[in-house]
Amino acid sequence: MGRKIQLIGIVNTYNGTDFYVHDPDDVNNNTLFIYIKALNVEKPTGFEIGKTVLIEGKLVSMSNIWTFKASMISTKCPSKYINDA
Repeated sequence: MGRKIQLIGIVNTYNGTDFYVHDPDDVNNNTLFIYIKALNVEKPTGFEIGKTVLIEGKLVSMSNIWTFKASMISTKCPSKYINDA
């Protein structure tokens, strides 16, 4: 808590400022959904539901609810990170 960390996830829902992401490797959709608070953070080109994003920020507790406060969001091309070996 309080340290800057990075998350990679697929955008699940988006309401203009806040969104949820889930694990792109979980093919059974049994994963935890993470709530992202993205105030004053520029959304990158290609940001939309179903896209993979890289998010930097901090995990914080707000009224006993854990939230990830984003400081940077970028979209990524999944094929760029697939091992061709």
